[in-house]
Amino acid sequence: MTTRQLRVILKDTKLSASTILMLVGLFVIGFYLFKDKVKTKDDLIEVKAKLSNFSFHEYKGFRNNSFQYFLYFNDYNNKFQIVADFIDYFDKEYFERKVRIGDTLRVYLPLTSFNKINNKDKVKIFGLYGRKETFLDCENAIERYNSDFPLWAGFSFLIVGVLIFAYHSDKLKRIEKINKR
Repeated sequence: MTTRQLRVILKDTKLSASTILMLVGLFVIGFYLFKDKVKTKDDLIEVKAKLSNFSFHEYKGFRNNSFQYFLYFNDYNNKFQIVADFIDYFDKEYFERKVRIGDTLRVYLPLTSFNKINNKDKVKIFGLYGRKETFLDCENAIERYNSDFPLWAGFSFLIVGVLIFAYHSDKLKRIEKINKR
């Protein structure tokens, strides 16, 4: 690709948009393909820990809401996070009614999150249980985590980007003709 062609792509909004769509599509596909492999509860590690604190914050926006649900445990420096994808399966009110600071909870983590313990990184929670209570069931979290939606969304972005680029590529062909003269 010549610098002239690159300048045309950057100046033309349709070619720029198509390039961005293709890059976003590739990023989303890559993210899906290289995420942790968690297919069953056997792919998770159980950690038992005493709760030292928790914070559940919801930020209501114009178009969507964001969630920051964190748990803190006595023996770990990490923030244990219930990610937004799993919020629908987490019973916050039940948790707040049943659990007290100092209670021992069973937390299920993927191996990569387990390897981050005590390095102050956020750790993604896939399951959260009390003695007899279930606050976040692993099976529901695993099912949501393995959804194919991101893969199809990535392919959609990529295909739309390629189609737009191909439709407007005549501008690049004109530059090639000029360069050959």
